[in-house]
Amino acid sequence: MEPYPIPPTIPQHRPLAVLTDFDGTLTQRDVAEHLLDTFASPDWRMEGERWRKGQIPTHRDLLQREYSYFHTDRHEEMVRYALKTTALREGALEFVDFCTQKGIPLEIVSGGVDFYIKPLLRQYGLAHLPLCSMTVAGATADGSMLADYPEGTAVCDRLGCCKCPRIEHYRKLGYTTVFIGDGSSDRCAAPQADVLFARGPLARYCAEQSIPFIPYDTFHDVLAALRPIYETIQHAM
Repeated sequence: MEPYPIPPTIPQHRPLAVLTDFDGTLTQRDVAEHLLDTFASPDWRMEGERWRKGQIPTHRDLLQREYSYFHTDRHEEMVRYALKTTALREGALEFVDFCTQKGIPLEIVSGGVDFYIKPLLRQYGLAHLPLCSMTVAGATADGSMLADYPEGTAVCDRLGCCKCPRIEHYRKLGYTTVFIGDGSSDRCAAPQADVLFARGPLARYCAEQSIPFIPYDTFHDVLAALRPIYETIQHAM
């Protein structure tokens, strides 16, 4: 797939700020799906079919129904399994180090749940990164997990945790915004960022919609493309 060319209108007098998806982007696989396949009834996948048929009203409802297949009495077991079986995407730590060394704000925006994201971030020394995601809000009488977004989180009916306000937040602070993603929950953010890195389903969607993007497979690819953009901006400033 050939990417659409990045337009020459990238702001060159504003520093960079980076927002990245977590599952399948910062990590090699979708951790939530892997945990559901391992610890939940196979019926959880029926919720996605109901969503596609319009039987579930919002994406928040979809995720809440999917995550209700988790049982809180297996919380620690699921976390241990996630820590044992989840790898970061190649080059991720080097990319974070680059952002840290250059003073580039880096934030994780995810439709996943913090009960597995935060332990994984701690395991890889990334607990200092700001995180926007769902959180465990309690449990039902039978122990099913209740997940929701923290108060104040912008939520999109179609895509869940709305990543666009986080992009706009950094733009208002005077940053050139960079977004890195891979899936359907990243679609609304894709055309909003000044610089977009896309892979997998997101890359295919952007190609179909003529949304300019830089393809990547690893974070070495992201860093190789972003470094000259950073240097150009630094020179212009």
